[in-house]
Amino acid sequence: METKKQKFARFYFVSDETLLSILSTGSNPEAIKEYLQNIFDALTGINFDDGFAISFYSVMGKFKEVLKMTEPLGAKEQIETWLQDLEKIMKKTVKKAASAAAFDVSISGGNKMETSELDN
Repeated sequence: METKKQKFARFYFVSDETLLSILSTGSNPEAIKEYLQNIFDALTGINFDDGFAISFYSVMGKFKEVLKMTEPLGAKEQIETWLQDLEKIMKKTVKKAASAAAFDVSISGGNKMETSELDN
């Protein structure tokens, strides 16, 4: 297990029991959905289409935020390799979404949205 932790550092923050469960899934990323919050803070789930991860989401209170990945992610031979790729794509996706939001704010003159607009 130490070798797996060295390959994917986030494994250091999950219990050995959880890590064994994750590693026993082999190269089936859909099987680790229940462990995602143990690996990534605020990540509630991943949506799959034909075996490819296409979006990820977070549920905070009554809000569910879904971000479509910048590229689909297929399963790799080892789950830790797939998780490394997932982490890279999530960072790239969030960076792209934040840049788009900053641009939207800059062209809107910084007008704030009303709380009621957020509920729609």
